[in-house]
Amino acid sequence: MSKVVLSAFAHAVSALDTSEPIVAGFVLAVSEGFCSVQVYANQDEWTRRSILYTAGSGKFSSDRTIYEYAKDIWDVKPVPVPSS
Repeated sequence: MSKVVLSAFAHAVSALDTSEPIVAGFVLAVSEGFCSVQVYANQDEWTRRSILYTAGSGKFSSDRTIYEYAKDIWDVKPVPVPSS
C-alpha cells in the first residue's frame, strides 16, 4: 500500500483499541507495510510475515473478550445455562 493510501486510514487506525492483541497486530501489520502489493506478490515473504505476525499477536479468545467486556464495560454477570 502506498503511503498516501495508508495516510487515508490514519485517523481510523488511531481510533482503534490497540490493547486488543488482534487489533494491535493489524495496526502493526499496516504500519510496517505488511499489506503492500510487493509483499503480497512474493508468496514466500507473505507466508513468512503471516506466520510471524500471527505468532506475535498474542493470545486471543472471543470467550475471554466477551467475558471481560461483560465484567468491565457492561457490568453484567454470567447466567448459568442448565445442562440437559
